[in-house]
Amino acid sequence: MAENETIRALVVEDDPDMALQLKLLLKRKFSAQVETAGDCASAREKMSAAPFDFITLDYKLPDGEGLALLEEITAMENHPPVIMVTGRGGEETAVWSFRLKASGYVVKDARLPDMLNEAVEKALAEVALTRAERELAGYREHLEELVKERTAALKEANAQLQSEIARRRRIEEDLRKLNIELDGYSSMVSHDLRAPLTAIRLANETLQKLVRRTDLEDIDPEITRFGEVIEISSNRAEALIEDLLALARAGQKPENISDVDVSEVVRGVLEERAENIKEKGVEVRADENLGHVSADFTHLYQVFSNLIGNAIKHNTGKKPRVDVSYLGEDEGGCHRYLIKDNGAGIPPGDIENVFLPFFRGENGETGIGLSTAEKIIKVYDGEIRVYNDSGACFEFVLRDFKES
Repeated sequence: MAENETIRALVVEDDPDMALQLKLLLKRKFSAQVETAGDCASAREKMSAAPFDFITLDYKLPDGEGLALLEEITAMENHPPVIMVTGRGGEETAVWSFRLKASGYVVKDARLPDMLNEAVEKALAEVALTRAERELAGYREHLEELVKERTAALKEANAQLQSEIARRRRIEEDLRKLNIELDGYSSMVSHDLRAPLTAIRLANETLQKLVRRTDLEDIDPEITRFGEVIEISSNRAEALIEDLLALARAGQKPENISDVDVSEVVRGVLEERAENIKEKGVEVRADENLGHVSADFTHLYQVFSNLIGNAIKHNTGKKPRVDVSYLGEDEGGCHRYLIKDNGAGIPPGDIENVFLPFFRGENGETGIGLSTAEKIIKVYDGEIRVYNDSGACFEFVLRDFKES
């Protein structure tokens, strides 16, 4: 029992003199607050009204046996210790008392004060132990609850941390790609675009000098040759500018959304590239039904034109072939396509870079076409991947466009 804590005791005894003696002994030795009950009914009433730290119980009561009341009390949950106090009975009574979970057994004779003190100290020790166990269980439950709360908080914090790490990695990757794009753009402007403009300027200066000369009898062939240089160079510069503009516009929100027949798009691409297809002897096989996508027609045309054009140009097979396949539509409105050639495939070291702007693989031109296709696909919440399987394979997903 805790220090300075009041001990409450119930003495169940039908003899008033013995009840008073027990009460005085408990008050003097343990400073207990003692209540008395003269029969079983009174004892039950007092137990139901307030809790007690221990009970002394007479063996024989006017309205019942003490052992029966003992059994009733010890059957209760969290019952107080019960000390049997009797002037009757013997060894058999003591055995039954302990079988019914009595805390102690005291005989009403000269040994009563000492036996009672010993029995009460033992009972109070049991009470203290029981209370300590309950408090410990309560602390354990509280601790387990705290651990659950802290664990949940840590899991949430870890999830937020992982999300933030993933976000920063995406930003770092975007910055890396942006830097590569800027480097490529700088290289194109400084070299690829400047080269044809320089050729045009030099050809123009030479033409002016030829026109001013009077010693040449026939300068028409020379003029024609430099005119061809100017035309080729200007066409090259124009193509580069168009590619740059296409890349810049690729990630923009589509303006004219309609139900686009992809088969019609692919037919247009093949008609536009018919001469190149014939020249290279490429067999192009497209599924009869390529589905419909809610999209901007021009966007889809750019995607299929760049991917089919890339497959035609880089196909080095003996009997070059390009397959345009529709892999179907799922419930989420995802349209899956595969454009595959039967050439040598993409060098393993280039696969992770093919969609970077201005990246040029073997025999590459501006390095803009595939990057433009990827940007457009992302506008439609799609994705594209490239791999080798008896040739280069470009597998991509387009979703029906929906306003955010």
